[in-house]
Parts: sequence; C-alpha cells; structure tokens
Amino acid sequence: MGWTTRGTRKNNDSLTGYSVLIGYFSKKVMAYDIRNRKCRICNGGHKPEDHDCSKNFQGTAKSMEPASAVIITCENRNLKDANMEIGVLIADNDSGTIAALHERCNHEVVKHSGMNHISKGVSNQLYELKQEKSYKELNNDSIKWIQRCFTYCVTKHDRNVDEIKKGLVNIPESAFNNHAKCDPSWCGYYKHNENYTHDVIGAGFKNENLHNDLKKMFQNLANNVLIRRANGSARGESPSSIVLLPSTQQD
Repeated sequence: MGWTTRGTRKNNDSLTGYSVLIGYFSKKVMAYDIRNRKCRICNGGHKPEDHDCSKNFQGTAKSMEPASAVIITCENRNLKDANMEIGVLIADNDSGTIAALHERCNHEVVKHSGMNHISKGVSNQLYELKQEKSYKELNNDSIKWIQRCFTYCVTKHDRNVDEIKKGLVNIPESAFNNHAKCDPSWCGYYKHNENYTHDVIGAGFKNENLHNDLKKMFQNLANNVLIRRANGSARGESPSSIVLLPSTQQD
C-alpha cells in the first residue's frame, strides 16, 4: 500500500492510503482502492450528506492496508462477476494483511513475498548481525554485495529448490574466498584463479566468528526454501513458485 505521507514502522499518520491489485501475468490493473481518514468539507462544518464526502475510513494509517486488501481481493465485485478468486497474493511482509484475508475471505489465499521484500529481509538480518556483533567487515558495501548474491541465487535457479539451497549455503564460502563449490558460470575466481579478488570485499572476509554466523544464517535460509502451489479449484489453478518461509532462530 502507498500513503501520501511518508512514514516509518513506528510512525505513520498519513490521512490517505491507496492500494492497487495488478495481475502477475497480465501486468494490468485489476482493482484499486483509496482510503481517506479526513474530509476537508466535513471539517468546515458541513454534514456528510450535504456533499460527496471522501472520508471512508476510521483508524490508523497502518490499519488501512489490511482493510484495503480485503476490499480489492475478497470483496472485488469484478472478480465475483467473473466467477474468479485471488489464490496467490504477492505483497510485502505485513502479517496483518494476510490475517485479515484469512478472516474475511471464504477461500484460501496464499501469501507470497515479492523478491524485493525477501531480499530486504536478508539485508536487515545482516545489519542486525553487524550491530549485535560489531563486525567491521560488514559495512554498507559488503552487505549490499551479499544481498545481491542472495537475489541472484534465487532468481537464477527459479523453481529449482536444490540448486537454490546449494547456492545459498555457498554464499558465505565465496565471501571467505573458498570457491570450490562456486558456479563457474558466474564466479570470477574461475577466470582469474589465484589472482582473483572480489570487486567489493577484496580478498574476502577473514573473521572466523563472522564466517560461522553467516553459515548459520544462510543455512537457516536454505532450510526454509520450498515450492508451494496454491490449491487449485474450478476457477483456475495458480502456478508454483519459490517461497522462503520466515526464518526461525537456530542455536
């Protein structure tokens, strides 16, 4: 969802929010919704029935998102008229939205995270690790490089879970200049061998504690990769796709 006023996780007081439902394959707009918490005419002393009042929402700006998702997904008149349902929703990682859909929809809606949000989650984990352990080798450039490696691995091996898992667990090894299991089609080591250095991290990381933490993190990510398929119905069946489940902390 978009808001007219930029906010943060802890502070979002926008008066207007807007949502758009776009078809994954057609790339066409299927529905849109605008939520307003304020009407200028009403604030001027007029009654709502005296004008075309734009106020249609009461609550916080953040709560607009699940409410709007229900309107364009579960209560979408165009979809109902066409005897169709939304089986898979690709959106951000807001748990309130999918909870609202599960409560209000009379059919199953599978929530998938878009690659941008999954990749951002990996970046957040790396920054949290940097803050917690004060690893100097984890700076903005190196974190962005690891994030790019993650995104490339998942997109390159689309729908191939085994290859994604192999690639993910090898990212820490590549970062520490261990290239025995790297894919020769993209790893620069196989072109330059002993003279190879990373464009971003030079000869690679050295801190073994960081090595162990990265291995644990990416093994955890690999353990949570699977293929999910939305339940088919007479109205159609959604295609399978790669899903990364929320990571669980491992000891």
